[in-house]
Amino acid sequence: MVLPISAVKSFIVTHPGKTSSFTETMAKLSSSLTSSCLTFLVLISFNPITKVASFPTGAPNGTCATLMPGHGHPAQTSPSPYKLALDTTSVKPGEKIKLTISGKPGLKGFLAQGRKHSGTGDTTPHGIFTSGGPDSKTITCHHDHASITHTNNDVKNSISVTWTAPQEKGKYQILVTTVQSFKIYWVAQVADSIDVQ
Repeated sequence: MVLPISAVKSFIVTHPGKTSSFTETMAKLSSSLTSSCLTFLVLISFNPITKVASFPTGAPNGTCATLMPGHGHPAQTSPSPYKLALDTTSVKPGEKIKLTISGKPGLKGFLAQGRKHSGTGDTTPHGIFTSGGPDSKTITCHHDHASITHTNNDVKNSISVTWTAPQEKGKYQILVTTVQSFKIYWVAQVADSIDVQ
């Protein structure tokens, strides 16, 4: 609380014998305000703010390595209700594979990425994706079009995308995170192994 100097001077002039009580009152008020402000600051500093976000227009590039959506809730550990179907599991370098994600209840979001089937925990994406329509878009993870995600959070009973095999021969797999709702999602579900020969 700030009083204009003119009001303070006016009080002192019109109440000469009461300046000490005025000073005491102002000191008490100041002390009370300081105490309230400190209490407020202490409450704020001991109330951590958890960063939680949703991404209705697709997963951000920051999710590339973990495939975690960042919703602030743990991933489901039960079997996923979503089926990951590949139209073939054996291709030559540069050939395409169609991935279809389907299930009920429908999914609101997804993130898919191709990786080497090495068992080493390597998170480097391999191959490139092509969108199958307006409900999906590619994102850059290590290289352009390395992953693919949703463009909206409309419910989808089925969505298909295309993965182009890398030039390097070997065994690969497509990992898919599926989002049923903000709190319910499955991380890095693995489709059938792909042999690039």
